[in-house]
Amino acid sequence: MFKVENIKTKDILDNQIIASKKKTYIEAIEAFMDLQASKKKYDNRYTASSRAGIIDSPFQEESKTFALWMDNCYLEAYKMLNSINIDTNIDKYISSSIKKLPKLIW
Repeated sequence: MFKVENIKTKDILDNQIIASKKKTYIEAIEAFMDLQASKKKYDNRYTASSRAGIIDSPFQEESKTFALWMDNCYLEAYKMLNSINIDTNIDKYISSSIKKLPKLIW
């Protein structure tokens, strides 16, 4: 029989709060990437990077640049994601994290 011991309601709630903060963080990072894509009239990060593999596309180089930048942003964002805890002020953390992301140079 499976037996659960030492599970505290506070621990469960803390984990839910942390998971919610992490979700909010990733959504904010992705919204930032979408914003950068929109500066070149793309709908979002997906359309900005979708031409990277199309040979002879007039948008291939621009798309490759964006895709590489996006990947590097995800690498940095996921490193920072692990620092989020119950005491993290998520709004301030998002703001400071975005400033630390690589700069996009089209």
